[in-house]
Amino acid sequence: MSFLGKQSDTDAMKRSHTLRTAFAAILISAAFQVLAAGTAGAAVAGEKIPDVTLGIVYYTSPSPNEEIIPDTIRALEKRIGKRHLRVKEYTLEQLRDAIKSGDVDVFLASSGFYRRMVQYGASSLATVASKNYPDPNHSDGAALIVRNDSGIRTLYDAKGSVLGASSPTAFTGYQLALGEVLRQGFDPESFFKKTNFYGGGPGAVSILDALRRKDVDIITLRICWLEGWLKKHPEDKGLFRVIDQRDENEPCQRSTDLYPTWTIGTSANTPPEISKIVTSAVLEMPPTKDGFYWSIATDFRSVDALFKGLKIGPYRYLREWSLSRFIMTYWSAILIGILLVLGLILHSVRTEVLVKRRTAQLQESLRIQKEYEEKSREDAAKISFMEKMGIIGQLCSVFAHEMRQPLGAISLYAQGMKSLIKRGKASESQMEMALGKLETQAERASDIVERVRAYARAKDIDRKPISLNDVVTRSLAGYRSASGSRVRFKRTDANQVTLFADQLEMELVSYNLIKNAAEAVKDQPDGVVEIIIASNPGKALLAVSDNGPALTPEQLAEIENPSGTLKSSKHEGIGLGLLIVKAIVERNGGRLSIENGSVRGVTIYVHLPTADGGDKTPADESAQGNEKDPAGPAEDFVKAETAADSKKETGSQGTGDLN
Repeated sequence: MSFLGKQSDTDAMKRSHTLRTAFAAILISAAFQVLAAGTAGAAVAGEKIPDVTLGIVYYTSPSPNEEIIPDTIRALEKRIGKRHLRVKEYTLEQLRDAIKSGDVDVFLASSGFYRRMVQYGASSLATVASKNYPDPNHSDGAALIVRNDSGIRTLYDAKGSVLGASSPTAFTGYQLALGEVLRQGFDPESFFKKTNFYGGGPGAVSILDALRRKDVDIITLRICWLEGWLKKHPEDKGLFRVIDQRDENEPCQRSTDLYPTWTIGTSANTPPEISKIVTSAVLEMPPTKDGFYWSIATDFRSVDALFKGLKIGPYRYLREWSLSRFIMTYWSAILIGILLVLGLILHSVRTEVLVKRRTAQLQESLRIQKEYEEKSREDAAKISFMEKMGIIGQLCSVFAHEMRQPLGAISLYAQGMKSLIKRGKASESQMEMALGKLETQAERASDIVERVRAYARAKDIDRKPISLNDVVTRSLAGYRSASGSRVRFKRTDANQVTLFADQLEMELVSYNLIKNAAEAVKDQPDGVVEIIIASNPGKALLAVSDNGPALTPEQLAEIENPSGTLKSSKHEGIGLGLLIVKAIVERNGGRLSIENGSVRGVTIYVHLPTADGGDKTPADESAQGNEKDPAGPAEDFVKAETAADSKKETGSQGTGDLN
């Protein structure tokens, strides 16, 4: 038993020793941990960290982000040491001045405030993100809120209304609302009739109460603020409404774009070691109970664009004009303007050179044109001279018969006087009468010759009012006297027609037409030539028809477009004579046309302008048919011709059969 008792004591002693050894190990481990902690503290103390001032902007409360602030302060106190961290609250203006003067080392404010401080050397370290908005570049915005019974449905409806906001420099509490006004194309300076500011701190509740009391028509608050308020105050559900809501699937209603939210930054004088410690401390923080944590934003361009559009913060200078700003703003337009001016100068110089060159070319062209015109006038004069010579040749044939009459009369009177003198029966009265007749006929012959010579000498055509009826009468009488033809003529004078033309040229026209028609039917026992004279207002017509053979299509085409001397079995020498007639008619402003009859025969129409532009009332043409010819032996022939011509007056329409 004693062995057993001894053995039992030995085992108890062994168990006691094991417990003491384990406890000693725990104490040694704890000592090492304390020693390690003391060593780390000594290391931090050895770095001689200076006092760090943390400036926190006086934000509108309550705020969805505010629960991250106490956790951030505790994390910094743990890393830096509580006695080295001083925390101060500032208004926006006070914090701005403190950063400019270097009185704060680290600050916590909105991303908008941070971007305004960049011009003073501020740098960002971290930006708040959350489980609802994990992208730190797009994690904050604003909601435009109205009463549920308000008539404002969209931002457009809010034009001219009263706005309730935090302060003029509040990023989410005012500036984001103005940015949305600008984005929709309105002027943020004049869009709202008035803006009432209710300050930071607990001002958000004051803003909502102002809307509740209808002191304002619309308010702007940070996103998620309204949702947090309604969660705590369910009695207000249904009283308010967010307008222009963006994404209905988001956890919070918003009316604007998303921007970076609260940001921790450092001033220009902050040591890099402090920036490193602060960044490390906040990034290692666990999320808050509502899911807020620190992250790093990499894109603040949306904030810069907002400030530039509103011309605030670092872009306030856009509200003031200077020469340098004008050049910087419109340098592209100025450059384009300079290039345009240079282009206009070059164009002007080039145009001047081209104008001079073109002027020289035009002057040369004018010189050549004048030479051509001079040559053309010379050629026209030659053609006119040759044409006149052809007309004169025709006139010689026309007036040959008139010369026969005075010459024949002179010959007869001379023979009669010679016979009377030989027989000794010549009395003084007979001699005096015969000499008078001789003198008269000689003067008539001289007059005929002078008319042809005057036409040949004249440089210009002697146009004057003449009677077409008289012209046809003279031509008809002349042809019948010269040819001795017994062709039957029918004549119709519907009007007394006056032309403004040359007498000889018109006699040549009518003579050729009568001659061609008469020669076409001279071998036909029933051959008839019909002459018609008529007029309409301003237009005269002379038509000469025959019932002889018709012209072939080739002959008609040759007359319209002559290529040589025209000949036909019907008309002797019709080609040259008719071409001269056509030239005379066209030179007097008229035209000539030819038609075949339905069965046989040809009709030639001459259309000419009248001298007075209208018709004349048919006049008594007896004088035209009773013209006396003091031609002695030829007198009876002339009277017979005149009597035949005057038959046309017996009809009511001036129609006669001249046989």
